[in-house]
Amino acid sequence: MQSSQILKNEPLAKRAFGQLKNGNPSGDFTTAPRCKAKTRAGGICQSPGMKNGRCRLHGGKSTGPLTVVGKSVASRNSLKTGDFDAAARERWSKIVQYGKTCREYREALAAFFVAVRKLEALTSDRLRTDQMPL
Repeated sequence: MQSSQILKNEPLAKRAFGQLKNGNPSGDFTTAPRCKAKTRAGGICQSPGMKNGRCRLHGGKSTGPLTVVGKSVASRNSLKTGDFDAAARERWSKIVQYGKTCREYREALAAFFVAVRKLEALTSDRLRTDQMPL
């Protein structure tokens, strides 16, 4: 029987099932081992279990690395990147100081151009008044 011909009201035993996840055997998912973790309501969880016997929701906390290689990888995770060492802080303070200096130069240059424009306006007004016929 093809899967396209399967009706929803047929019993589960007659339906075709594919590959199951988490190491459970292929076939009927209803035969997979159950989680059986205690729920907050007091019952037991009926979700299919993984290799550790619990479902994906009740898998439990990690036991941490167990092998030597795993422990070495975990210890490397705690290393600092060097972003906050003394040399980096000094470089950052120089960048900040450079930014302040650039801002000061930019403000001084803007003030200079404002003064130049005012002087040009004053000069052009004087030229106009000097050239007016009496």
